[in-house]
Amino acid sequence: DHEADVQKEAVLDQGELDYLLEAANFAFPDTKLRASDLISSWSGVRPVVSPGGPQSKTKPSKESREHSIFEDQGVISVAGGKLTTFRLIAREVLSKAEKHLPVRRRPSRRNTENDRVFAPAEPKGRPRGVGARQWYRLQGRFGTRLPEVLAAGPLEPVGETDTLMAELVWSARNEAVIHLDDLMLRRTRLGLLLPEGGRGWLPAIREYCQPVLKWSDEKWQQEVERYLELWHESYSLPPVSAENGAADTA
Repeated sequence: DHEADVQKEAVLDQGELDYLLEAANFAFPDTKLRASDLISSWSGVRPVVSPGGPQSKTKPSKESREHSIFEDQGVISVAGGKLTTFRLIAREVLSKAEKHLPVRRRPSRRNTENDRVFAPAEPKGRPRGVGARQWYRLQGRFGTRLPEVLAAGPLEPVGETDTLMAELVWSARNEAVIHLDDLMLRRTRLGLLLPEGGRGWLPAIREYCQPVLKWSDEKWQQEVERYLELWHESYSLPPVSAENGAADTA
């Protein structure tokens, strides 16, 4: 059971890190993975629906991963489930929500252009400097708004990731970014993919995103301090491992 305050970010502890390293090195023994090889962590709390209720004697890890969907006067809630069944859960939620939504024609199975729920990106040549993998992802993610993204900023990747600086600028302008961690951890995953949460890239991100966000210099500095504190508290490695490379599991 997760005993910590659920209103706070879940944090990886040393025991969990040891467990994950042992599992990874068992599956891929030649990697000899150590804590010092890792640059970030991500933790979450899995909601489990227990048939036994609060008095259940079953360990959380042994409980079913099945999901339950509840409806109460138009409010539809999902409990349980797992990431790998998200499409099934989404379809079931939509089925329950259908009676509350305006009537519209269902798409046919002919998959004609007029039946598409989301229009695809218009055919366009891949810009110079954008890799084939990046281009495939950009088309799938942004669809018809891709030209806006390409025009938003430099088409240069941030660090060694596939995320372009233009994506950050577009997100800052269009995706309700309230705090810097919104941009670095949720609109993009740069905070997990770059060392120290992307600290070294924050000056460049500031150059392109601060004007779009309309933050003063004081506001930007406050957001940087807030973000780095959050990253160190919830997305870095446990202090012992971070300091001395502990949990070097064979």
